[in-house]
Amino acid sequence: MYYNNPFDIPQELLGDNPGQVNLLVGENGSGKSSLLDEISRRMVNFSNRKVVAIANTIHDKFRTRHERFEALKAAHGRSIVKRTLKSALQMLIEKNESRFGQVAETLRYVHFDPVIGIKVAGLKRDFQSRLKYNDLPDEQQQVLISLLERYQHSISSNWGEEIVRIDLYRENFYELQSFGILELLSFETQLRKFKLIREIEVYLYKNGRPISANLGSSGELTLITSFIYLMTTVEHGTIILIDEPENSLHPKWQVEYVGKLYDLIYRYEPTTFIATHSPLIINSAELDLGHRLRIFKGIAGSFKRIEDFVGNVEQIYQDFFDVTTPENRFLSQFVLTKLNQLANKTISIANFTEIITELRESAYDERQVNVLNGVIEMGQRISAKQN
Repeated sequence: MYYNNPFDIPQELLGDNPGQVNLLVGENGSGKSSLLDEISRRMVNFSNRKVVAIANTIHDKFRTRHERFEALKAAHGRSIVKRTLKSALQMLIEKNESRFGQVAETLRYVHFDPVIGIKVAGLKRDFQSRLKYNDLPDEQQQVLISLLERYQHSISSNWGEEIVRIDLYRENFYELQSFGILELLSFETQLRKFKLIREIEVYLYKNGRPISANLGSSGELTLITSFIYLMTTVEHGTIILIDEPENSLHPKWQVEYVGKLYDLIYRYEPTTFIATHSPLIINSAELDLGHRLRIFKGIAGSFKRIEDFVGNVEQIYQDFFDVTTPENRFLSQFVLTKLNQLANKTISIANFTEIITELRESAYDERQVNVLNGVIEMGQRISAKQN
């Protein structure tokens, strides 16, 4: 049910802005997450556009319930990776093959192979006879028997390897259809009900080695899950809402996050809203998107657009996020000075990297190390834009 909200929402945030990316910034408690929820409610109630949300915090603020609202939430747990991959494979086979390459590029971006593996765990050897002793119609029995026999054939022809590899660059739409693996995913619940299998496991690959979808670093899982989820849900003109994407992300991925996200979804002309307090995301987004980016700062529920921030690294740091604690204010000012010198071409990227690397090696606080890693990545981005 829709209700009035306490936010002073700029009308330009609620307009029809295809392809626009909006950053909502401000300290914790400024209302960024709550504003995302309010935008989702307004859009599903007063427009015909699909709304897709990604919450990267356990205690997210999304409360919208609507047939045009879909959400991927960290609160769903680690199994959400496996479920998302399964849903992605089913969607790809049902719609078209054009997104196979996008999913493959997403995996490559986080240094995984563009391959997904499927394994039918706990398959009963006598599944044919077991299926004959249930109340399923004969036609449905034959469908399930055929699918399981095709899976058995695929592993027997691959020297007994139980994980069936799907190379997203090489397999084509029709081969996947005939392979039967995706149809098995559609029948997993039924197969488990009849105790013919334990489950269908999903694997990712890194350097040729299979990795269970429930393993891996939290940063890798965050990127893989959220990007693939978007690839399987976004439509033309979708509203995309992302809350705190920086959670668990390596500084390098924070620096590249918005640019990579835009590369994946721009063809669908969505309107994107990202709530963040990461200076790395803010600065790199400005470098990557330019006029396609707008920044809105929140203070106690009131959001105002920030103008004329282009290229001013120090302003971004000071206005949007306090990089270091007050005890390290000297370090903060020193880093900002070096970033501005790099932006003004008074020092080289090699010199800048050497200086920040020395600082990082002498840092004893993990938070400082992470920030300085991100500063090096940001410096490389600034330098690349100058060339």
